[in-house]
Amino acid sequence: MSTSAAVHRLENTSNANGRGIDEVLRVQQIHGDRISLIENKHDALDARVTLALHTERIAQLLETKTEEVAKRLASKTDKIAQELAEHKEKTTRKSK
Repeated sequence: MSTSAAVHRLENTSNANGRGIDEVLRVQQIHGDRISLIENKHDALDARVTLALHTERIAQLLETKTEEVAKRLASKTDKIAQELAEHKEKTTRKSK
């Protein structure tokens, strides 16, 4: 084989290798983009789950607080009703 033919063959092989490397890089870019997309979806899902857990916890805390307020309000209402009944009884006795 002549030097010219060997150089030509090396150039062809080099060009083919270059095209192969370009294809590998293109495929890596596609897969990298897909991985980035999957990571972004995972992050968004993780944020939603975290938000849902916080929302559930806040709902539980609000329910507990509402129960506490309702009990205090009922107690105060009973106390006021009792005081009104006592006041009415005193007023009734005085007017007799």
